[in-house]
Amino acid sequence: MFSVSRFDVTECNQNFMLSDSPLAIRFSDSTAMDEMTEPVNPIPEERFRFCNHSELLGLANTNTHLPDITGEICAIHILFSPWQYVYVTLSLFDSQSVAFRNKIERKVRL
Repeated sequence: MFSVSRFDVTECNQNFMLSDSPLAIRFSDSTAMDEMTEPVNPIPEERFRFCNHSELLGLANTNTHLPDITGEICAIHILFSPWQYVYVTLSLFDSQSVAFRNKIERKVRL
């Protein structure tokens, strides 16, 4: 499990969408990924909030909430498996893909 912080939630570009979701997670140079060995604050099941589509759109570009969204990744740019049977798939482009790969290679312990 990883803790990901300092990222943006934005609306997808309607001319170039990697998935059917109207929202996208955008990584930047300040995005941090840290491996978690155990949950810091387990969230009780009764604390989950269900949102309709218009409520999710209202959260775009606020950088205050990231509700759970079930979706499908349609493009693969980086595929790595530091552990057997565990795969992580992300779509990153340009300098972000290089920066992300460098962060992962520094953190992975085999």
